[in-house]
Amino acid sequence: MPRFSDVRQTVGVPPASAFSSAHGTPLVVDIASGTIYYMDAAGAVQAATGGGGGGAPTGASYLTLGLDGGLTAERVLTAGTNITFVDTGANGTLTINASGGGSGLTQPQVMARALGG
Repeated sequence: MPRFSDVRQTVGVPPASAFSSAHGTPLVVDIASGTIYYMDAAGAVQAATGGGGGGAPTGASYLTLGLDGGLTAERVLTAGTNITFVDTGANGTLTINASGGGSGLTQPQVMARALGG
């Protein structure tokens, strides 16, 4: 089993030659993005994933508040007519406010009309 003997730095994805070492397999850190790279048993350069399970699946569909390069099927929630968002940020709340533009009927009245009342 290879051992990690040193840590090197680069900017961008490192070439395979950055992993040559007589003392084991080094880790190479892209200092611009903070991504850590290693060379796998097949000789391919791989980006190390963060701890805690490797992140969200990229093939799933997500409803987000903004686009993210790590997701491939996200849809961005946007406020339509007479809708506003109050976002308190990460680990906070998102409140959706709807105002005006309605029929002036209460929800029970709308339901009664839909049922023929």
